[in-house]
Amino acid sequence: MPQFFILPEWIKNNKITIFGDEALHIVKVLRKKEGDLIDVFDKNGNRYKIKINSINKIELKGEKKILSLEGEIITQKQYEKENIKIILYQGLIKSNNMDFIIRKCTEIGVHSIVPFFSERCVIKYNKNVFEKKVVRWQKIALQAIKQSLGRKIPQIKNPSVFSDVLMEKRSGLSLIFWEEEINNLKSVLINYKKQVLSGLNRIPEVHVFIGPEGGFSESEIKKAQAANVISVGLGKRILRAETAGIVAISMISYEYLF
Repeated sequence: MPQFFILPEWIKNNKITIFGDEALHIVKVLRKKEGDLIDVFDKNGNRYKIKINSINKIELKGEKKILSLEGEIITQKQYEKENIKIILYQGLIKSNNMDFIIRKCTEIGVHSIVPFFSERCVIKYNKNVFEKKVVRWQKIALQAIKQSLGRKIPQIKNPSVFSDVLMEKRSGLSLIFWEEEINNLKSVLINYKKQVLSGLNRIPEVHVFIGPEGGFSESEIKKAQAANVISVGLGKRILRAETAGIVAISMISYEYLF
C-alpha cells in the first residue's frame, strides 16, 4: 500500500489533516474516499494508519482554495532506530547521475548524504543553482522513501569542499574508496567488527567517501588518511562514480546487518 508524507504539525487531537500534493494524489489519483484507510509517515519516520473522515477545500490566507483531507488515527507506530548509520560523502557529478545516487542510496538505507567539490569535479559551484538542487534532491529522497517504505528521510546537506568535509567531526569508521588501493573493504569491515564493535551494544556508524567522475587524486587520498580515513578498494573492477556508492553501502549493510 502507498504511504504518504505529513508534517508533524498536521497532527492534532488524534487527527491528521493532509494538504497540498499529497492530498491531491490521495483523492484525485488514487480515488480514495471517506471511510478508506491510508498509511502516512512524518519526517522522523513515525507511521500512522488513518481513516479518512472528510475531504474538503480550504482557503489559506486569501490564496486560492486547496484540497485537504482529514483522517482519524487508527494505529501509530513509533520510529524504530536503524541498525546501522551510513553517511555518504559524494563527490559532485553531473546532475542526472546525482539524482540517481540520491534515489538509490535512499532506497537502500543511507542516513544522510553530503555532496562535496574536489580536484577532479567537472562541474563548478554556483550558490543559487545548488540551493535549488538541494531542494530537488530532498524531494527525490522523499519519493524514494515513500516507494521503498524506508524508515527515515535522509538529510541532503549543502555542498561543501573536500578539505572542509575532512575536518568535520566524525565518530565510528571512515572509509575512502580509491581504485588504486589494495586494502579491500571486506577485511576492514571484519576487523572493525571484531576489534571495535565486539561486545558493544551500539549501532555501527560508517562514513563513506566516494569521488567524482575522475576519482580522487593521490594528494587527496593522503589528506584523507591523515584525517583518520581508511582507504579501501572494491576489487579489480573500476566502477562509475554513480555506481560505487551504491555498491559500497550495499556491502557495508550486508556485513553488519545479516
